[in-house]
Amino acid sequence: MTGRRKTRSIVRFGLALMVVLALAVSAAYASPSGVADGTYEGSAEGYKSEIVVQVTVSGGEITAIEVVSHDETVRLAEPVMERTIEDIISAQSSEVDARTRATASSKGLIEAVRNALASAN
Repeated sequence: MTGRRKTRSIVRFGLALMVVLALAVSAAYASPSGVADGTYEGSAEGYKSEIVVQVTVSGGEITAIEVVSHDETVRLAEPVMERTIEDIISAQSSEVDARTRATASSKGLIEAVRNALASAN
């Protein structure tokens, strides 16, 4: 193996390792396993504004998610947020797909839930 090929292999391995570690860290904050019962607040950027949520964990499960504040377009974002909250509670994880029609708002809500769960640790 030439020096150039060896360097490329090492770089590829390093990048693959970083991706695996990033996924592992993300998964650690995606579900409530190991999170003490309580209500946790998190926030993240949506399409137009910061989305602030409170996530309630009881018995090791996400039992409620309340959107505390946002300044997203109400007629587009709120129905999508409601469905995204249902998805997260049903899956017991923030590893859910973002909803269409208000994708950035949905992604912001998902990230806010992740941040709330991360704040519990």
